[in-house]
Amino acid sequence: MRYLLSCSGKICILLTFSLLMSACSSSKKIQQESNIGIIHYLQYELKLKATEDTSFYAITEQAIFDETFTTTTTENAKTPDFSGHVAVAIANRSGQPLKIQKATISGYFLNIYAIPCENGTLACPTNRLTVATTPRSQHVKQVRFFINNSVVKTLPVSIH
Repeated sequence: MRYLLSCSGKICILLTFSLLMSACSSSKKIQQESNIGIIHYLQYELKLKATEDTSFYAITEQAIFDETFTTTTTENAKTPDFSGHVAVAIANRSGQPLKIQKATISGYFLNIYAIPCENGTLACPTNRLTVATTPRSQHVKQVRFFINNSVVKTLPVSIH
């Protein structure tokens, strides 16, 4: 007994097209962005003057954080917990102060999104420095800084 598989014109073309599309599709996974929490630190300023109009920082160790920033208050300032967090900061010497609005992880990237502050808005820095921490992720290899949703700086980072 012989069985012959046949299909009518449009159905056959559709089945062939679907088979070809699935065979030719890329095996690369699309990396979805996942929102992660941020903690703002308003009581810090740079120890040294920034050399650029806008400077970006990604810090994974307490000693480097202490070398880079100093507190602006005589009271007990909250300090980052580097066992579970990474500190990120943007110093904007010229122009409007910036605020870190959100952070996401996408593949090997920690994405930091900043926006210009509006006067009198809560959590806006008064000294043109915005500091925040995000949870550590051992998969992260680079930190990308966005201002108004445009990438402006990428820094390598080593998280152990």
